Amino acid sequence: MKGAFTGATRDHRGYFSQADNGTLFLDEIGDLRPDIQAMLLKVSQTGEYQRMGDEQMRSCDVRIIAATNQPIAEKSGKSGFRRDLFYRFNVVQITMPSLRDRASDIPLLVDHFLTHYSREMEKPTNRVSENSMQILHHYPWPGNIRELSNAIAHAVIFCKGEEIQVRHLPEEISRASLDADSSTNGLHKFSSRARQEWDREYLIAALDHFRWNKRKTAAALDSSPQTLYKYLRKFSIEASR
Repeated sequence: MKGAFTGATRDHRGYFSQADNGTLFLDEIGDLRPDIQAMLLKVSQTGEYQRMGDEQMRSCDVRIIAATNQPIAEKSGKSGFRRDLFYRFNVVQITMPSLRDRASDIPLLVDHFLTHYSREMEKPTNRVSENSMQILHHYPWPGNIRELSNAIAHAVIFCKGEEIQVRHLPEEISRASLDADSSTNGLHKFSSRARQEWDREYLIAALDHFRWNKRKTAAALDSSPQTLYKYLRKFSIEASR
């Protein structure tokens, strides 16, 4: 509210005022300060709130949807989150599985984020290569959807054309896939999947990671330098880079 504190030169509608007769989404409610929790409890119980610097009570009709990545049901009353507020909000509870447990959603989410960031950055990028999608599909995604969103944003930034390749993905994601395959099945898996997934771009990504050091790259793939050179010739990759 104008005049409520130094620098407040104009009226500003708060979230409850803007969401009146609608829905207000509160993300990461487990991190809310105690005073904010108290205010939310009062508004949710009475439907009334008071703007900063204003003595008048105002009413609102707002549906609240809250989200958190913390086990608030187990920690309410212990972690600083009010138990009464938890029960006030816990009318309908929907538990969202982690992204690694619903891998079938990944292509849809990749398409969504790709469309969003391509438009936002005014880039022509409109598709993801098969190998890149395989890596995204098998990555465990400890950071869930936020990590996937950032990964696609990263790829769009570095992609100069229409199709995202393995080399455009964040290093920690492509590297995790390389480590998993090389540590479990080594060169045999590399050989058997070369035509399908470990194509020319993936080998280039591995070489890029080790700055084109052939010996280190071969060791990571549990292979010999001689066999690595065989694949360089097969994929028409210049060994002199």
